[in-house]
Amino acid sequence: MLQILRTYSYVPFPYFGSPIKLNLDSFTRLRCLRLWNTDVTDKWLLDLSHKFPFLEHLELCCCSMSERITISGAQLMILEFTNDSDLKEVNIDAPNLLSFDYCGDHRAIISFLTSSDHLVFNASPVHEFTHGYYSLREFIQNIKPQKVLASLSLSVYHSNGIEQNCLSIQQVSSIPPSIKCLELDSSPRNETLYFRYMDWLLFCCCPKTISFVFQYECGLKPFTVFIYELLMGRKKQELFDYFGDTKCWWHDLKIVKVTYSFNVDENVDFKTTLNALLLPTDDPESVSFSLEL
Repeated sequence: MLQILRTYSYVPFPYFGSPIKLNLDSFTRLRCLRLWNTDVTDKWLLDLSHKFPFLEHLELCCCSMSERITISGAQLMILEFTNDSDLKEVNIDAPNLLSFDYCGDHRAIISFLTSSDHLVFNASPVHEFTHGYYSLREFIQNIKPQKVLASLSLSVYHSNGIEQNCLSIQQVSSIPPSIKCLELDSSPRNETLYFRYMDWLLFCCCPKTISFVFQYECGLKPFTVFIYELLMGRKKQELFDYFGDTKCWWHDLKIVKVTYSFNVDENVDFKTTLNALLLPTDDPESVSFSLEL
């Protein structure tokens, strides 16, 4: 019976004494495997494709593993990886991989040895406030090969440390790598830092889309309106007052299209529409800007 099992999920219960010793060697026809808070050895990961030749979906959540890991699978199509340890390097060898969700250390190097041309890559770099300033640009530069960035949706979910990052910007005039989407759920509460925060975000990447996610009242609405008016060319004087003659590449960005996840009245202006959105909501709502230079 074990040989025909297709899906297996394992979550240890810490209050039931020592965790059971997990032996999956008999589950040779697994297609979906989910492991939480489990010790995963390098050898087990290296043998993954041999042990489970039909595995299509692998989820590793808060598992204990070494600083450098390699995940491989000839049939692997979906990989979900969440890790709160100081992981330094993730190597992925999966020629048919269609979806990779990463939530882990912002300093990790992520290398795709092989992957599908249709890959959807979602990343949420985790930042511990005790680590101080961190660079999204460095996180993106640590993703190899660079062609994978065209499929990257980068989620910046944080509130602690925003001000610290805003005050540690390195100006660059060149256009950084293009990514698919930049997703935000928070912003500085101090409106005087809006320009700095925008600069910090777009110092790292050139997104095809910027998406603002609303679920709780966390001060994101005013920042979204600020970005909208900035990209629509309504803050030229403020832009000059802040930057002077210094011109950053993103000053030429334009909004091509605004899309909403909720119903809107086309006759109502953007600011009024956004302020009418009632928060909190049961499910996240979003406003997205499609951009071009």
